[in-house]
Amino acid sequence: MNQKSLVRRLVGIAGAGALALTPLALVAAPATAAPFAGQLQKQTTFSATGTGCSVSPGTTSPTTNFVAGAPVSLAQSESTNGVGPTGPDTAQLSAALGGSFVAHESGGALTDFSADATAATSVNRALGAASACTWNSTAIALVTGTLTSNGGLWDVNVKLFGSGTGVVQLIFIKTGNPLASQNVVAHIGGAARTHTLVSLAPGDYTLQVVVEAVSSGTNTANQPTPTSNAHAIVNGVFRGFGVADGPATGDGTKYLDLANGLTCASHSLKADFKKKAGKKAKKGKKPVITKAVFFVNDAKVKTVKKPNKNTTVTLSGLPDTDTLDVSAQLTLSGKGKGKVTVERSYLPCS
Repeated sequence: MNQKSLVRRLVGIAGAGALALTPLALVAAPATAAPFAGQLQKQTTFSATGTGCSVSPGTTSPTTNFVAGAPVSLAQSESTNGVGPTGPDTAQLSAALGGSFVAHESGGALTDFSADATAATSVNRALGAASACTWNSTAIALVTGTLTSNGGLWDVNVKLFGSGTGVVQLIFIKTGNPLASQNVVAHIGGAARTHTLVSLAPGDYTLQVVVEAVSSGTNTANQPTPTSNAHAIVNGVFRGFGVADGPATGDGTKYLDLANGLTCASHSLKADFKKKAGKKAKKGKKPVITKAVFFVNDAKVKTVKKPNKNTTVTLSGLPDTDTLDVSAQLTLSGKGKGKVTVERSYLPCS
């Protein structure tokens, strides 16, 4: 299957989407950001607008520092009562976070990270539409971590489920160059699942993962719903440029080996025939394979006649800015042998 239908690549800035995130105090990446250093901020916020309307507490925002190797808990829960200008005009508000985040590294370099996070908020006004007040409830989990990249791809999956108003946002921010930020966003009711390859140039970065839910009790149209529940699952795995996206498949793998990665410098790929392809056929003898036809992204690029175990094929001039699907169709000699195939996919070189 051609992965271009499944994978979206980010090489510039993506918009943050319709839901504005509450501003948080972020930690800038230092000049050298290895090994991974993480900070978690768990924020629950309640607010009230309108004459004689109030709520307490306003914002609770504890911060936890952590390192790679052990999960850090996102759990925090708060609830409070809102007070209006008259005795009956009250509200019950709640905001809660749950789940965890974990990052792993090897040799001082970040290799992967994942989050399974929930955010839930609610606002229940006793007088409903007759209330003189607008109350808001927000729950935000912000994970910030610093890392150093030698250049490569991050294979990122973001899923978001739930109801109401919620968002999950993943950002790579390059130190000293915020315009080079890479941003992946999903909203409840919008993109429920995103699979993205994020290309990072060498340098120091700040990684941010944000999960937010917002609720509002108001008579104003187009505001967050009174109850919101968001469940975000985020996974990121570091992958090198041009590496194979899994093993070769097909019934022809015993005859042909497609390399483990592209040769990015020359925009090429090597294919080596194995022992099962047999020796070079002598005069009057039939070869094991009569013909091999190679395809790149379903387009035929090369045909090789009578390849044998000593045959090496180089596929040149390959595009290196998107995923590649490489396949070979081998025609076997002998009655009833027919054709076999080999397939393998590769990540971009840039």
